[in-house]
Amino acid sequence: MHWRWRAAQAALLLLALVAGAGAQQCGAPGRRRRGGADDLPLPDLPTALAAANDAVARAAPDNELVDAGETLVQSYQNSSDVLDPGAAAQALEALSLVAAATEGAPYRGAVLLGRGTLLEVLVRPEASQSVLELGARLLQQQALPAVERAGGAGGAAYEAAKAAVKAQDGYTTSMQRWVIGRLLRVARALQNLGQESRSEEILGPLPAAAVALGDAGSYIGAMGQRSKMTDEELEELMACTARLDKQQAPRSATPGSSGTADGAEGTEGAAEAAAPRQPVTVGTPGGPCPWLFNVTQERGAPLYYSLHRALHSRKRHDEAWAALATAKVLSGPCPEWEAEDYQAMLEDLAVIFPPAEAAAAGAGVEVVDEDEDGMEEAEKAQQQGPEANGTAAAAGGPAGADAAAGGLAQRLSHAGKQAAAALAQAAAAARAWLAGAARAAGVGGHGAGQAASSSAVPAISMFAHLGEIRPIFVTGLPRSGSTLIEQILSSHPDVWGAGEHTKLNPVVTELLDDIAEKGTVTGARLEELRKKYEDGMRSLMPPEALNATWLVDKNLGNAWHIGYIALMMPRACILHAVRHPADTSLSSFQQSFHPQSIPWSFNLTHMADHVQAHHRIMAHWRRALPGRVLDVHYSQMVDDMEGTTRKILEHCSLSWHPNMLRFYETKRFVYTASLLQVRRPIYSTSVGKWQAYKKGLAPLLVTLRDTILKYEEMSGLPSSEALIDELAAELAIAQEQGQAEAKKEAEANEQATAEAEQKPAAPERAQQAGATADAAAEQGQAAQALQQGACSAGQGSAGSCGVDAAATS
Repeated sequence: MHWRWRAAQAALLLLALVAGAGAQQCGAPGRRRRGGADDLPLPDLPTALAAANDAVARAAPDNELVDAGETLVQSYQNSSDVLDPGAAAQALEALSLVAAATEGAPYRGAVLLGRGTLLEVLVRPEASQSVLELGARLLQQQALPAVERAGGAGGAAYEAAKAAVKAQDGYTTSMQRWVIGRLLRVARALQNLGQESRSEEILGPLPAAAVALGDAGSYIGAMGQRSKMTDEELEELMACTARLDKQQAPRSATPGSSGTADGAEGTEGAAEAAAPRQPVTVGTPGGPCPWLFNVTQERGAPLYYSLHRALHSRKRHDEAWAALATAKVLSGPCPEWEAEDYQAMLEDLAVIFPPAEAAAAGAGVEVVDEDEDGMEEAEKAQQQGPEANGTAAAAGGPAGADAAAGGLAQRLSHAGKQAAAALAQAAAAARAWLAGAARAAGVGGHGAGQAASSSAVPAISMFAHLGEIRPIFVTGLPRSGSTLIEQILSSHPDVWGAGEHTKLNPVVTELLDDIAEKGTVTGARLEELRKKYEDGMRSLMPPEALNATWLVDKNLGNAWHIGYIALMMPRACILHAVRHPADTSLSSFQQSFHPQSIPWSFNLTHMADHVQAHHRIMAHWRRALPGRVLDVHYSQMVDDMEGTTRKILEHCSLSWHPNMLRFYETKRFVYTASLLQVRRPIYSTSVGKWQAYKKGLAPLLVTLRDTILKYEEMSGLPSSEALIDELAAELAIAQEQGQAEAKKEAEANEQATAEAEQKPAAPERAQQAGATADAAAEQGQAAQALQQGACSAGQGSAGSCGVDAAATS
């Protein structure tokens, strides 16, 4: 056994936050940026509310009113009161007052943008859409410049637009830039609500306006959001990215990286992380897309994502892969987990939640019921036989708290009790970390780091008048179909979908504390923690959803918490969204996730490690909790949606409702990258999509070979064994060729270095030759002087003294 509790437990809690597509950020929380200035502290919600009301009371200018409103929205989103009805009502009322106090139409539109954003966060999609539409119309009352598009070539139209902008006053130009920025936000918000056509309509004129203003940032933002593109726009985008390709700073690529379309030059994939690059100011004012003069390639990364989407839709897959690989390198990830971290966490979870056969032997977590005689309920269960004692007793479906106490929970092993002190330290460290991390991510709620004593008097719940609500946990990898499952379930009138908002993390922290401090946990304590979680989730519900009897918690990090979920909530339903590993990986790779949210999605090697770890932890839960988790295969959902949905309902003991077949009509906000997919009927074009990019994905496919083949066998899909083995052979040949070329180049460099050391440079050789000639001349003169002296003394020979021997005779 490996008892690396301090590192492993803290790592487990961290991974639970970053494994999903959540909002965890690497940067410091509670800060915002105003107009490109240095980061300024973000006020708390009460301060922001007071500032907004004060601005209205003193009839502040429009720009101050807008600033107060936007600050209020940011403070609300950053607070722990997100989705709290009381805080929401105050914020919405303040924004209404601010909007009424503004005079200029664009300013009022900007405030309504903030209000619409807030309604979106509060899961009021219809109200949010209407407010955003009104805000867009008000913002569009500000006239914007335009320039005729010419495939990125600039030309006379571009110069004329620049001249027109230069002729107008500075305030108008500044206002136009400001409005474009707000319209970009409106378009993004409407796209999040599934209004793709309306979003495209707003985005349409913005790139040309940004070009006329010479605003490269707005141009990149507008083009980067486009989901549909004409051939002319694609031509312009290709010209612009070609210019950016020439305006890149020198970088030191990681060995084995590849920017080619076929991805066969290395084993690390086309998006290996590159070394940080310094900003550069290169390029010429002329040429294609002159408005991108002096723009670095990193800043233009959104353009490469947009180029990938446009090329992908035209089935130009090799070019699309090259654009995507460039985008991923430019985006750059945060430090990521390594494979050995996953392994350590898996080993430690296996100790806490052993496989069913090991649990029957007495390993795992102990749950006790402290009665008057001090008799432990776990011991009573042991006396009643193996059925009351085995893990399987609490594994299969909703069964009640007693089953959890007598089934899943077992006595800690002797080694586990010896490690209790170390675990206590780890739990304390994890609790402290989670409190800060949860606040940063906006998911922890109040008291995220406070552990309640099992002997404390339970607090009276504000939801005590409501009946029990049963949670449905949906977990899986990003882009695996989890949002589709939630959307289908949320179409049931008795089900409310919370998205990735969860209150589980602080509850798990408290449970870890109990296990660490005592080595046991009581059944009453588990019931207390369950109610705390349910109350926390109910605090997120809008008033009209409070009577729901089921809720969906879709935080993907819950994959690492399934054991704790089964322990605390034996009646909870647990679903695992699973999709072909190659399709899941490609779809994640295609997304422009925030680097600090899902850092492993920027590198094929790291992605393979993460996908393998996820499949391993889910395989562990199948062994430890047989029958407790239902695998929902995306391919089966596509082939037979109704049949697969009925299997889900049977597993969860939920009744059928016809609305679930029309899930795309359900009006609710979707927080994930699948927001557009769940707005339309189910389709099959995403099944097997990875094969179009098999060359680029080759390094990942070879690494995930066993995982892929096991999944295909389990889900009944055709085997990819021959294809993957063929790609592996091609990669091996490419590696050998690359190594041979590298060796040849190294030998050539060594030979050139040796020759350079042996042969002096030309000026040095000339100098040495001159010195040799001078030395020879000096030696000749000395010899001649000596000879003359010898001849004078009559000691020299006749020849050497210049005397003709014949004449002498």
